[in-house]
Amino acid sequence: MFLNQYLLLLGEFDLDNFDNGAYNVIIWIMFLLATFISQVIIFNMLIAIMGDSYAKISEMREQAALKEKIQILCDYLRLVNDKEEKDNYLVFMKPDEQADEGWGGILSAMKKNLQRSVDVINKTMSKKFSNLNQDVGELRSTNTNITDKLEEVQSSIQKQEVNSTRDIYKVSKDLATTKKVLTDQLDKVEKTLETILGKLDEKDDKKSDKKSDKNSDSD
Repeated sequence: MFLNQYLLLLGEFDLDNFDNGAYNVIIWIMFLLATFISQVIIFNMLIAIMGDSYAKISEMREQAALKEKIQILCDYLRLVNDKEEKDNYLVFMKPDEQADEGWGGILSAMKKNLQRSVDVINKTMSKKFSNLNQDVGELRSTNTNITDKLEEVQSSIQKQEVNSTRDIYKVSKDLATTKKVLTDQLDKVEKTLETILGKLDEKDDKKSDKKSDKNSDSD
């Protein structure tokens, strides 16, 4: 009985060959499994389609209600307004297709949300990368300034070394000149002293000669 109802649900088709053969039990099991899984898949598809439709209607509920109200007001506008209208205007609204491309299902909504998240992440990462590039540029400029300062210090040190070498050479030259002058003066003083000593010796010799002459005269 159950099998007949199940086959009636699927639709009548030829099953005479299923009972013939050595593998008839396996054939029936595979047939039942295949048809049951197919029905489960179809039911899931039906539930997804109905859920998608319900979500679409739920999202457009306020717009649909407002549209119906506007249509009712348009139908009864001439009955409510007693005054004659001098100027007639036609006002219509058009949805922004770029802002809202319509309902594309739950997967489409998930895709849009995911794309928005990816865009936000890309913007954040691009901003961070730009800040990082700016920091790297500042570090490079700082490094360049430090290198320039080091070069200036090295050049100033070299200049000081050159100036120090010049000063040392100049001082040594002055010392040599002073030494030469002092040596010349000492030589002059020695010569003068020798001259004076020679004169003193001559005087002493003369005195001694005079004394000896006096002694000889007295004798």
